[in-house]
Amino acid sequence: MGLHYINTELLAEMEAGVHLADAAAYNKLMDARARDGGLKEAMDVLLQMKVVGCTPNAATYTILLNLYGQSGQYENVRELFLEMKA
Repeated sequence: MGLHYINTELLAEMEAGVHLADAAAYNKLMDARARDGGLKEAMDVLLQMKVVGCTPNAATYTILLNLYGQSGQYENVRELFLEMKA
């Protein structure tokens, strides 16, 4: 069973309320999904956080800012920074 499968299953359980999830749990999952699949997978976790009402914290944005920077998406860095300040 691959890491991506485990991460996907864990996210589904978090969505279903099987596991109580806070920002720290989502951040760990986001970091793991980013290493496994990249920026899109990490952004999927951010979107799910927002759907369930879990507020992203500084660590959440740090993970995403680093991913954007590593992938050369500097315009997205600015947009995410502005979202973070809001």
